[in-house]
Amino acid sequence: MIPYFFAAVHWNYARDSICYMRSMEKLSGIVLDKFLEGDNVMRHKKGIWNGIWSDMMIETTYIKH
Repeated sequence: MIPYFFAAVHWNYARDSICYMRSMEKLSGIVLDKFLEGDNVMRHKKGIWNGIWSDMMIETTYIKH
């Protein structure tokens, strides 16, 4: 996506995505393994395709209750 950000003259996205990519490259082996296993998302029910980000989990839990 980074080349597309530059091509579309979205300088902030391009700059921040490079910083994000560099920080992700420096992750330790354990954390990287957890990301690759899908432990960076939460689920209301078990399954592969129903993972959501933590902020969305909090919002949907509060709305539900």
